[in-house]
Amino acid sequence: MSVVVLLLLTIASLVVVGGCGGVEAFKLSGVCHVGADGGLKDRPRRRPLSPFSAPSSIRLTAHEAFPDVAAAIAFANVGDDDSRNDGDKRDIISHEESQRISKGGVVVIPNWVPSGLVRALREDARKLFDDGQFQPDGLTNTALREQGFNAKADRQTFRGGADWDDYDVGDGKARMEFALRMGRLREELAITLDRPTLSDEGRGEGWEDKDKSMRQRRHEITYNWYEPGAKLGRHLDEHHEETKGTKGWIRPSRRSVTWLVYLNENWEAEEGGVLRCFPRTEGCISTNDVPVGAHEGNLQVGWVTGGGDEGGIIQQYPVFLDCFRPSGGAALYRVVKSSSSSLNDDERQILSVRDFDVPPQPINFASFLVPEVRETFEQISTSRVDPRFVPPPLANDSVKAEEEDAAKISMKTDTVDRDGLSGEIIGGGTVLDVTPAAGTLVLFDSVTLPHLVMEVTGSRQRIAATGWFHEDSQFVLEV
Repeated sequence: MSVVVLLLLTIASLVVVGGCGGVEAFKLSGVCHVGADGGLKDRPRRRPLSPFSAPSSIRLTAHEAFPDVAAAIAFANVGDDDSRNDGDKRDIISHEESQRISKGGVVVIPNWVPSGLVRALREDARKLFDDGQFQPDGLTNTALREQGFNAKADRQTFRGGADWDDYDVGDGKARMEFALRMGRLREELAITLDRPTLSDEGRGEGWEDKDKSMRQRRHEITYNWYEPGAKLGRHLDEHHEETKGTKGWIRPSRRSVTWLVYLNENWEAEEGGVLRCFPRTEGCISTNDVPVGAHEGNLQVGWVTGGGDEGGIIQQYPVFLDCFRPSGGAALYRVVKSSSSSLNDDERQILSVRDFDVPPQPINFASFLVPEVRETFEQISTSRVDPRFVPPPLANDSVKAEEEDAAKISMKTDTVDRDGLSGEIIGGGTVLDVTPAAGTLVLFDSVTLPHLVMEVTGSRQRIAATGWFHEDSQFVLEV
């Protein structure tokens, strides 16, 4: 019996830290494009961020996590499954993989979840679907018609009639085991990505006493279900709070890291349903030394080219939107690494002509930039991603044909690389396809990566566990 099991059986009050195995990731490029939407005038002051004083997490005791010994042993042995291919006992995610997320890359790890747990989750999802626990689900905004949705070909999620924590339905033990595994991943990402508030469980006082319908979950976790013919339009998972209007500031947290774990046994590329990502080129990712997504709480809204090239690679830099300027307005800026020996080696280079109020939708940030960078600026959210933003020709002529080019990429076997991944270079970025094979984990920054799900062309359902890890918003607007 493993040491972990002995500890769980003898010290029920200890915090549960499950053991997890791993496989060496097959690494591919993947920076991308960021989102934006519209304005808030009289705003309260920014909520101070506490760099390394994250709110204390509410962790499960062994007794709370495992109703019986069998569940404890099953979880303690996670990672010992022979199906893990390499059998290595490594961290749940490597430092190198975490850095790919920070640089804007897509992390793809085959066989990250043991086959036994994948099988249990797949059967759980099927049982819940048969019991009517799924409902149609759209994108992160309400403009479904503009994003190519129809009622007959929509994805469905297990978030309606029951919650992930409702262990009275389906296989609650399997979902609990998986949730603990994802919790450990989230804790590691909080450290390695330097996003400390990822570690906040967010349950707060009185969680267990509240009616389930009144509980506010901070981190999202669900099953996704695609029938044959279903697909998901191109979108971003998170946008700058200011671009959503006043409603963007009423939530205490925002999506930070997107994750997906596929549950489809022996899925073939010919069955469709691939995850299509639109990252930057590998060269752009490797030369980027500024973490993507957010800087000091200010979310990224675009990319700008400049500063010469490095080894023949044209460098691109994240552009952030600061809505808390002393003037009361907003500004666009990039982060420049200082050559000084000061501990604070980040300097802001303001890129906007002057401070401004974020305009009503549709939004075109390029119009506020100084002429020197306006031509190379690429806005992450455009009307093809979200109708709240300007069409690509107004944001940047260089990306106006991106989707048309992407549509030309076929699913031919001669473009498919190992582990069900394929990649094509399109202009200044790439298109990366990931086949939804059982046990595969996919991770990327929620703010910066446009993605979609291609139509399921086979006769089987496409099933996955998906979710988002949240970090604190800059402040909460009290309403």
